[in-house]
Amino acid sequence: MEINKLISERYSPRAFSDQPITEDQIKLILKAASLAASSYNEQPWRFVYALKENQEAFSRVFSCIMDFNHDWAKHAPALIVCVVKDNLSLNDKPNIHAWHDMGLAVGNLSLQALSMGIYVRQMGGFDSEIARTQLSIPKGYTPISVIALGYIGDINNLPVYLQERENSPKQVKPLEEVIFEGTWK
Repeated sequence: MEINKLISERYSPRAFSDQPITEDQIKLILKAASLAASSYNEQPWRFVYALKENQEAFSRVFSCIMDFNHDWAKHAPALIVCVVKDNLSLNDKPNIHAWHDMGLAVGNLSLQALSMGIYVRQMGGFDSEIARTQLSIPKGYTPISVIALGYIGDINNLPVYLQERENSPKQVKPLEEVIFEGTWK
């Protein structure tokens, strides 16, 4: 047996080309995200996206990103802010599975994008309060990450320190370190 090719070839680049992503493409990618499984079928994910061609929207989302991500994220043709609904609609109790469910949605998003030749890089390096303000995110929802999407670009267009990171071997922990049968070992 083999790992699915989309999964084995997935990685998170910093070098994006200037090839645009269309409205139809981003909607298809987000539709794939919306089809993820979720606890109680709550579907707690919300996505605020901006295509680079809409400079006003792109600038609003970009303003949420921490400076150390600016050198590469500015080249992405699309940005998405991932937001979760904090409480269950069912009973207004905290949805302790919301972030897990968002992870499943982003997994779907990532594989759909990759099947279209579009790569995804997630960022934790953003300011959630700026996102809340700039994007009018209401109370009861928490911004948890930003995603840059785009086609692979030339790493030589990145600053040298990022070129070195892009050229470094990707490290995946051995299975023995992350899986256990029956009990934690």
